[in-house]
Amino acid sequence: MKPNVLLLDSRFAEAHGLSVGDRITAGEGEKQTEWLIQGIVRAGEYIYYAPEGLTVPDYQKYGFAYTNASSLPEVPFNEIILTVAEGSTLAQAEVSAQIRERLAEANILSRHHQTSYRKVADAMTGIKQIGLLFSLAFFLTGALVTWITVSRMLENQRQHLGTLRSLGYSKKEITGRYALFGVLITLPSMILGWMMARYLIAEFLYRIGMTYYTIEATGVIPFTPHFFLSALCVAAVT
Repeated sequence: MKPNVLLLDSRFAEAHGLSVGDRITAGEGEKQTEWLIQGIVRAGEYIYYAPEGLTVPDYQKYGFAYTNASSLPEVPFNEIILTVAEGSTLAQAEVSAQIRERLAEANILSRHHQTSYRKVADAMTGIKQIGLLFSLAFFLTGALVTWITVSRMLENQRQHLGTLRSLGYSKKEITGRYALFGVLITLPSMILGWMMARYLIAEFLYRIGMTYYTIEATGVIPFTPHFFLSALCVAAVT
């Protein structure tokens, strides 16, 4: 990389309408330097980037950039990011030992302990736990209400059931008639529930996540096996 050129944070560049080839001026006090934007980048170390005191990243004020060390010779390093070569068989402890030989007083952190990575991993774990808890709670509540409703309906129609039997209808035919309620309840609710979950709840949560984190906007997965499993369970309970 040439002197006075940099690779700029994609979210910061988007917030300020900057692109490759543009120039920005940055520095402290009278030491203002003009920098050429050579590339727009994303970095795993800055998936979540909010300085102390902020909960939601403010890309109008804060961002990051990479430049050549020769561009800022007077600025000391306070963080070095090392990537192990692909296919390396060295264990993490061995890599840490080699770094310790060169930099005795360094504080060594793995990717799993890096602030940005840890923030995203903890958030994903929390979302999964909340999603599972709410899903189970709603399903058990719905199953209980459905069970009570159908049971009372059958209890109130005992005379009607006896009439059907006296008219010659078999138990199989009568059971099939009432089991049809399971299909009639499940199919419309399955479609309605999927549309609400997919286009309202999931999209809303995804947009919030995109505000917090710098990740590829791949969108929400339309279907998952859990959807069909839950629909099958509702039909079975009914």
